[in-house]
Amino acid sequence: MDLSMNQLEGPLPADIFDIPFLESLHIYSNRLTGLVPSGVAKSTSLVELALFSNQLNGTLPADFGKNAPLVLLDLSDNFLTGEIPASICDSGMLEELLLIDNMFTGPLPQGLAKCSRLTRVRLKNNKLTGEVPAGLWGLPHLYLLELTNNSLTGKISPVISSAANLSELVISDNEFTGTIPSEIGMLSKLYEISAGNNRLSGPLPSTLGNLAELGQLNLDNNSFSGELLRGIKSWVKLTL
Repeated sequence: MDLSMNQLEGPLPADIFDIPFLESLHIYSNRLTGLVPSGVAKSTSLVELALFSNQLNGTLPADFGKNAPLVLLDLSDNFLTGEIPASICDSGMLEELLLIDNMFTGPLPQGLAKCSRLTRVRLKNNKLTGEVPAGLWGLPHLYLLELTNNSLTGKISPVISSAANLSELVISDNEFTGTIPSEIGMLSKLYEISAGNNRLSGPLPSTLGNLAELGQLNLDNNSFSGELLRGIKSWVKLTL
C-alpha cells in the first residue's frame, strides 16, 4: 500500500495492521498525527514500513518488531519519543533502520548488535545516550552508520574491523572518548569518517593511511595529540 506524498491527516487507523498479507505500508510525507498503533507488533507479514515526514508522536509499542519480518523501517522526521524498543530487530530480517530527526531517548537496544543484516543505521538528531553496543560497530553488511547529534558515550570498538562494507562512519556531535582504534585501517571501502565534536584523544592511528577510498575526514574539536600522519599520499580521493 502506497499513499505517500499527499495531504492525509489524522491518526493511523488502529486496525490498519490487521490487513491480511500486508507486506508494504508507505504513507510518508503526509500530515499524520498520533501514535503508531500497537497492532504493528502483531503483523506477521509486514516487510516495509515507511512513515517518515509526518507528525507522529508518543512512544513505539514495547513489542514493536517482535513478529513482523521488517526489512525496512523508516520513521524519520516525526516527533517520536521514548526508547527504541528492545525488540526492534527480533525477527533478524531488518536491513535499514532509519529514525533520524525524532526525540528518542535512552540507550541503543543491545539486540542491534545481533542484527547481522543491517546495511543502513541512521539515528542522527535524537537524544540517545549510553554506549553503542559493541557488536553494532562491526556488523558485516553495514555500509552507513550515522549517529550524529546525540549524547552517546564510550569508545569506538576495535571490532569495527569486521565491518568490511562500511563506507560512511558519521558519529559527530556526541561524547565519544578514547582513541580511534588502529583496526579502522582495515576498512578498505571506507569513504567518510566524520567524528568531530566529541572527546576523542590520543594519536591518530597510522593505519588511516591505508584507506585508499577515503574522501572525507572530519575530526575537528576533539583532543587528538602527537604528530600529523605520514604516508597519506594514498588519499587521492580526499576532498576539502
